Amino acid sequence: MGPLANFSRKPYLTRDFGKNLTYSLLWMFNPCASMCRLNERHCGALTGLNRAETVKKHGEAQVKIWQRSYNVPPPPMEPDHPYYDVIMKDKRYKDGPIGDEFPMVESLNLTVKRALPYWNDVIVPEIKVL
Repeated sequence: MGPLANFSRKPYLTRDFGKNLTYSLLWMFNPCASMCRLNERHCGALTGLNRAETVKKHGEAQVKIWQRSYNVPPPPMEPDHPYYDVIMKDKRYKDGPIGDEFPMVESLNLTVKRALPYWNDVIVPEIKVL
């Protein structure tokens, strides 16, 4: 795989880990840093719902707006959401973000703003060294 395979980066999310053999082996045999900045978009109140449940609850038109919009996020996750404590008390986030820094929902635009600084400040300099 060349020099880029000497170190890996992945999000804190674990649901897809192991489904892709190439990445599983890469992460297993190379140093790997997990970063919450690399997580996928936080879907807020939609967390835990599948597409059918989301359409039933909010309507097809609204779901398409959330899926296709760059700036329109879904409703935020509230403290009474079934996954709120699971996410907020997850030990992987002990070093941050904390409190108000933790997003309760993200549009694609906010996700890019979260991930891009890590890309520019950490990953790009490592690639330039190669």
